Amino acid sequence: MLKKVFCYLLIVNCYFCIGTADASLLEYERGDLNLKLTGEGMLGGAAARDPDDNFIYDFRIRAAANYQLTETWKLGAVYSYDELTRSRDKLARDAFVFIEGAKGRLELGQTSSISSKLGLGLPDVGALRLNDYSIVYEIANPGVPLISNPIAGGSRYALRANIVSAPTNPVQVGASFAPKSDRFNAVYDIGLRYRKPEGKTKTSMSFGVKYIDAPDGLITDHFAPRLTADWRAALISGLNVQYNSWQFGANAQGIYDRNPIGIATDGLRFGAGASYDLLKFSASVSYIFSDTGIWEHADTIDIGSQTAHTGVVSLRYKINEYFDIWTSGGLTATDSNAFPFISAGVRGKF
Repeated sequence: MLKKVFCYLLIVNCYFCIGTADASLLEYERGDLNLKLTGEGMLGGAAARDPDDNFIYDFRIRAAANYQLTETWKLGAVYSYDELTRSRDKLARDAFVFIEGAKGRLELGQTSSISSKLGLGLPDVGALRLNDYSIVYEIANPGVPLISNPIAGGSRYALRANIVSAPTNPVQVGASFAPKSDRFNAVYDIGLRYRKPEGKTKTSMSFGVKYIDAPDGLITDHFAPRLTADWRAALISGLNVQYNSWQFGANAQGIYDRNPIGIATDGLRFGAGASYDLLKFSASVSYIFSDTGIWEHADTIDIGSQTAHTGVVSLRYKINEYFDIWTSGGLTATDSNAFPFISAGVRGKF
C-alpha cells in the first residue's frame, strides 16, 4: 500500500508541474547554495501467466544540495529513495556527501559503486527497469537463478568511498572501497568510461571490475539465492553508439565465485538492444541472456547450467515534458518453458 501511495503522489506532483513554466518550485538557489528535488513515478498494468501480477508500479525521489565553496570547489549531499529500496526495507538508496573540483569528485556514504555509476545500460524506452533488477522478472519470472542486473550487485546499500575523475576528458576513471560489514569483509571496485563524439555519431564504452571478499549470506541479486563464498569477482563491460535518432547498446558481465556454498549463482550475462526516436514516439527492442551454474564448484548444490532468455519490445509516446505513456511486451524463457507478458502504463517525472 505504501508504494502505491508514493507512486500516486509522484504522478500528482508531475501533473501539478504541467502548469509551471519552470522548475523553480522544486529548485531553490540563494547565493552559492543550490537545493533541488527530482523524482519519477510509474503506474501500469500487466498480463502474464500469474493473474496476481496485474498492477505494477515504480518510483524514485532524489534530493540534492550543493554549496559553491570557491570558483572550482563544490561541497554537497545527496539523498534518494526508490521502490527497490523500499522492497529491501532500507532507509535510502543514496545518502552521501561529496566534494567536487575541476579534476574530479570524492563521495563518502551510502551509494552505488563506481563500476555501477560508470557502467552502460541498454537503450530501453519502456518503464520496466531493464537496466536494474527488472520488473520483467516480477511479471514473468522463469523460476531459475538469474543475473538480472547488468552491473554486478551485492553492495548497493553499503557505506563506501568513491573517487572519480571529471567527465570532461574522453576517459573517466574511478575506484570504490566499502569496508567490512555484517555480510562481507570488503568490496573493491574500479571503473572506466570512454567517450568519443564525432559529428552525428557518439560512442561510449565502459569497463569495470568488482571484488567482494568473504560474502556471507549476501543478496547479490533480487532473483537469486543469497551468496556465501570465499570471494566473488566480476568483470563488466558496455558499449553505446548513438547516430541521429538511433541508439544501439550492449553490455556483458562475467562472475566467478570461489568455493560457494548452496546453489551456484555465478555465471555470464549479456544484453543487447536498439532504440529509435521519431517526433513524440520512441521504440526499442532488447534481448538479455543469463546463464548461472556454468562453473564447477565442489560444495554447491548441482542443478546444472540454468539459462534464461528475455526479449522485450517497447513503445513510448511523449505527452509533454512531464508525462509519457508506454507499453512493453515480450517473454522470458528457459530451456523448457516460456513466459509471455504484456504491460502498459503512464510515467511522470519532475
